[in-house]
Amino acid sequence: MYTPFVPQFYKMTTLDPRPRSSTRSTLELCEYGEDPDRPWVGSEVPCSEVDKQLFRCSTVVTLGDGRTALFWESAWSDGVAPRDFAPHLYKLAWRKGLTVREEVEYQTWTRGLWRMSTADEMAEFVLLWEKL
Repeated sequence: MYTPFVPQFYKMTTLDPRPRSSTRSTLELCEYGEDPDRPWVGSEVPCSEVDKQLFRCSTVVTLGDGRTALFWESAWSDGVAPRDFAPHLYKLAWRKGLTVREEVEYQTWTRGLWRMSTADEMAEFVLLWEKL
């Protein structure tokens, strides 16, 4: 049986143990700096961009109402994070830490995308638009 490797600096969190549409379980980076008793407070997260991409590829987010899934970072679109299928748009986007609900409800997901200048960026925009 295959068991995926999960680095120690990830932890499993369940935001709400009761089953409902907005509940999700996901691996998240350990919270650095939250508890002053932790010996690693103030140190950098030992995680490269490759580690983060591997993590995103191996997880799927159940969207629910979109309050907890990050728009650009979470794999809510057919198991793929928008930053992975639209990397050029990700570089142009502003305020990348908003949730899916915030981005869609306030129509802010297009902020910064007015700077699109290549055919690849426009193709990614159409692909993302269709997934929304």
